[in-house]
Amino acid sequence: MKRQVLNLGCGRKKEPNQTIVLDKSQENLDSHKNVKKIKWDLNKVPFPIEKNSIDEIYFIGCLEHLTIPPEVIFIELHRILKLSGILRISLPNLLCLKDRIIYLFGILPSNILKYHRQYPSYSYVYWSLRNAGFQLKDRWNLHIFLPTFIRNLLFHSIDLIAKKNDID
Repeated sequence: MKRQVLNLGCGRKKEPNQTIVLDKSQENLDSHKNVKKIKWDLNKVPFPIEKNSIDEIYFIGCLEHLTIPPEVIFIELHRILKLSGILRISLPNLLCLKDRIIYLFGILPSNILKYHRQYPSYSYVYWSLRNAGFQLKDRWNLHIFLPTFIRNLLFHSIDLIAKKNDID
């Protein structure tokens, strides 16, 4: 059986080996070819996807646009992922040093956009994913060596890879 790779809140960005795209914009969905397309507002759960049916989820640059709490989304992503399925997530980090410095000069950081609805911190995302039943590591495996406040200062984005735990 072919691996099921979901590009969640896909926009026009194509991810490797995607087989399903889900977005609320028909225009965005139409930009993807040779994949299953689902038109859906991510602020509504549950998603129209079967439990334990997805091998991998790309959730890139999307969480900050949603109005529902991240915990609700993460519980839903855990529901649709297969056992040992992978979640790749990325979102802006407003706590990085560069953004803090330019804000001191009265300039809004470039990753603050009028259509962003929330800016969860690295710790909040990390622990929300853990509480939803995921095993976590960040993109560069730096969480082992760097305290949270240093990660927040160094990185412009929060990039995590999560694996669905064996216990459901």
